[in-house]
Amino acid sequence: MLGSISFNQSHQSSLSHNNRENIHGNPGIDPSRLHENIYFVQKDIRSVYKDIFQEAVDKYNEKQKRNDRKIDDYYDKIHKDDKTHEQRELVVAIGEGKDDPKYREAKKKALKRYAEAFQERNPNLGVYNLVLHDDEANPHLHINYVPNFESSRGLTRRVGMDRALQQQGVEGTGRKLIAHWRETETAYIEQLAKEYIPNFERANVGSHKYMKVRQYKEYAEAKST
Repeated sequence: MLGSISFNQSHQSSLSHNNRENIHGNPGIDPSRLHENIYFVQKDIRSVYKDIFQEAVDKYNEKQKRNDRKIDDYYDKIHKDDKTHEQRELVVAIGEGKDDPKYREAKKKALKRYAEAFQERNPNLGVYNLVLHDDEANPHLHINYVPNFESSRGLTRRVGMDRALQQQGVEGTGRKLIAHWRETETAYIEQLAKEYIPNFERANVGSHKYMKVRQYKEYAEAKST
């Protein structure tokens, strides 16, 4: 099987779509396959923010002599910050919707393995929602996470993708950093794919490293027709 590995991230997300709270208006969803979806993680992002950052926020506030410098709610602070994104979404798929249906279950098993390993592989990307959709043309993952890193100044834990990856040992800055992370993760996904599809051969396709979730969905739908 010759197939690509899609690994696309975005700042935007639709949890109602990911969690299948609303399936109307999406003709790509097969209602008869809804039971095939797997919901690994479904947490409120605010609770995850508290789990990750509250200790650092409390210590920061204790050191502030002025009340106006204290942080009341770190999630609200980041949500209102135009320069920082409070979360990211990663969409992962093996192959395309037009692949031979006999590979569907194998692709799903490989994606399930990756989903189960994602948090351990990426300890600085706090997952708050993770689902595997198997009710559309091709099985795929939606991974929503909060990138966070340790800081030596001010707030000792902050939101930020680049520093989060660098502290995980990924080399580079900017686009090269994301590219190196992508290469490492997709190599692992390829390894998993080959465990379940021995004849899997990764195709070298055009770069779709970073696009909005809506754009990716349009791209994925076009590829599956």
